[in-house]
Amino acid sequence: MTSKHDHLGSARITLDNAARVIESQSYTAYGDHRTHDGQASRTSYIGRETDKESDLGFNGVRLYDPTYGRFLSVDPLWSKYLPYSAYQYCRNNPISRIDDTGLWDITVTFMKSASRTDAPFGVATVTDANGKEVMSFVVRGEGVGGRDRMKSNSDTPQGEYSIDGWITPTADERVAYGPNPRLALTGVSGEITESGRSLIRVHGGRQEEQLADGSWKPIPAAELKPTHGCLRASDADMKRLKAVTGGLTKANPEDKPGKLTVDNAITAEDENKPVEKQDD
Repeated sequence: MTSKHDHLGSARITLDNAARVIESQSYTAYGDHRTHDGQASRTSYIGRETDKESDLGFNGVRLYDPTYGRFLSVDPLWSKYLPYSAYQYCRNNPISRIDDTGLWDITVTFMKSASRTDAPFGVATVTDANGKEVMSFVVRGEGVGGRDRMKSNSDTPQGEYSIDGWITPTADERVAYGPNPRLALTGVSGEITESGRSLIRVHGGRQEEQLADGSWKPIPAAELKPTHGCLRASDADMKRLKAVTGGLTKANPEDKPGKLTVDNAITAEDENKPVEKQDD
């Protein structure tokens, strides 16, 4: 039995071993069931379990009511975000944000209607435990193996990944990954699990040259190079990402690594909007 999920991690259809649809689910913007046929999957909206009697979602430490798009208890971090209601869900933007774990997450979006040959760059947005955007940066998700994301070395697969932590590069890895730690990921749902691919990371690299004395010199205006399936960011952004997320956990020990979602969701209209710079 296999479940297929959308860009938010919500279960959409469940297939049996013969690839027949045995359950289908669709949702309103805030996660209430619009239609629901079958009872095979334990999860529904944003991949969380729902209480069968009350129809409330088990969203981390709080219960969530999808009918009203509100939690039933106060956000434990409400005092840090006074402009927002202590009961609101993902800052009232359920189409592109989730608030299920109380962890810091990353959402990476690419162009919806363009090949990554023509539009290889996407935007990575980091959100804290309360769903507040704390950083955004550009990544390249173009693979050297081509556009078929089901194949090794091709473009970064869509889907949901767990963020497993940081890997410090060895001296021999610096050329490929850069001077900063890279972010390790494990596929959870979507194309990444359907393809059977693994070892997807977020990293820098290919932006320095090594001098004769063994030291490293940044390449001026270096472009982000394609990868073997990973997401490449600038070395400066990787350094900043490590500092920003480390600061989140230091300020709140419960604000730990959560999930990274890759989705082809940027429309032509969205592409023309300026990216807002977030304060650290």
